[in-house]
Amino acid sequence: MSGPAMAGVYREQTLMVLLLFGALSAVMALLSSNLLLQLSQESYWELPGWATRPMQGVEATLAGLCLMLNLSCLLLCLLHGHLGTELGRGQPGHDR
Repeated sequence: MSGPAMAGVYREQTLMVLLLFGALSAVMALLSSNLLLQLSQESYWELPGWATRPMQGVEATLAGLCLMLNLSCLLLCLLHGHLGTELGRGQPGHDR
């Protein structure tokens, strides 16, 4: 396979990878937001009293960072998928 047929297969594979990556980013964003909501509630740790407060700050920071990165990846996947469909819409025939 070469030429237009190979380009069509490449587009389909690219959109499939974007779909999987976007789904993974969405799931990870949901898990991160769930963790942030759980951290806002009172929880009892098995840690000593002096270590509980710094660890909650570190966990909240890492969960917030994970949430922002996954939402950014999800937005990038959506924009890239939208751009790919807009570019493919203008092509006639089998190559779209």
